[in-house]
Amino acid sequence: MKIAIIGGGASGLCCAISSAEKAKAIGAKAEIVIYEAKDRVGKKILATGNGRCNMLNMGATADDYSSPSFVRAVLSRFSADYPRHFFEGIGLYTRQDEEGRVYPLSNQATSVLDVLRMECERLGVKTVCEGEWRDSCS
Repeated sequence: MKIAIIGGGASGLCCAISSAEKAKAIGAKAEIVIYEAKDRVGKKILATGNGRCNMLNMGATADDYSSPSFVRAVLSRFSADYPRHFFEGIGLYTRQDEEGRVYPLSNQATSVLDVLRMECERLGVKTVCEGEWRDSCS
């Protein structure tokens, strides 16, 4: 199976990791490629939380978003602990401040990007940067 992920930001990298893990779990051979328009994946991660990477907020509720009904449905399936467990599973430990914001234990956004990139590499995910995605079906 071939999986193309458009965008190599935090979500794209996490999607690639999850896809590779699912394929492996069911014994499927998958070619997973992240297509990123910039010169490298994950650049925006480095700017989040003033370089510390505010990964999530444990106190956030559906009413904090512009589409609370959509967010409520998502939060009913996945708690805020889900991303923390995901990152812990790939070797990144986190800490929570007094206001519920979660940061990497190192307090550096580079730690987040590094573990995502290393896990993608370990799982055989390929990246194509500075390219233009063209749908091969059209």
